[in-house]
Amino acid sequence: MKIIDAHMHMYEHREKPEFGGSGAKGAAELMDKNGVSKCLNSHITALKGDFSKGNDLMHRAMKKYPGKILGLCVIDPNFPGRIFPELDKRMAQGFAGVKTHPYIHGYFANGKNYHMLYEYAHKHRIFILSHTYLNEDPGNRFCDPRLFGELARNYKNARFILGHAGGAPQGHAECVKLANKYDNIYLEMCSTRAFDPRWLEKFVDKTGDDKIFFGSDAPFNSFEAALGKVLSARISDKSREKILYLNISRFLDSK
Repeated sequence: MKIIDAHMHMYEHREKPEFGGSGAKGAAELMDKNGVSKCLNSHITALKGDFSKGNDLMHRAMKKYPGKILGLCVIDPNFPGRIFPELDKRMAQGFAGVKTHPYIHGYFANGKNYHMLYEYAHKHRIFILSHTYLNEDPGNRFCDPRLFGELARNYKNARFILGHAGGAPQGHAECVKLANKYDNIYLEMCSTRAFDPRWLEKFVDKTGDDKIFFGSDAPFNSFEAALGKVLSARISDKSREKILYLNISRFLDSK
């Protein structure tokens, strides 16, 4: 089966030397090793440092591996005056979509400055991959998946991919409700903690297999472990093919 990874990251070696190969070359090698044809990728410098600098690094990677590394433009809502210029610049450069991380940036996903992004995404039919998590961690109040229901309703042309699908059992359950209620909400399945094959089986059972995207969160999580969850889940091979490749491929083609 073909594979497209909807949730990968890139970093410079000095940032995460323990993860081995770095930058565009390291990402491409990881993909080739595991049979991944394309990935949606956001740069750690953009998420945890200067988002414009990190987006520049991602643009270089996109040019080095065109059609293979699909960059996501990171937006930090704490700098509202830079949001529209950054979006205009990166969309003109061919970025595939936008990545947000309300937890890292300490800003509620439905906060005022994020609405600038959502309005832009609605106007230009751009998709947003957002970190979502719901558990006992107080920091996760910023990325509670329940915040996205109103956003999906108000910005119907924007498309929201809920990264980690809520991250933990409570979050997963809320994401199931959202995916069933809103046509423009999709679920991406990588998780640092709770996701296992049983939850993938529940997603397929409760939401169908058309709105679930495979993601690994590599290199910070094991790609092989993420893939193993799909391969070992008690779902049909047709559902596996949709989750690993067909769903995200059609999603990207429908922009």
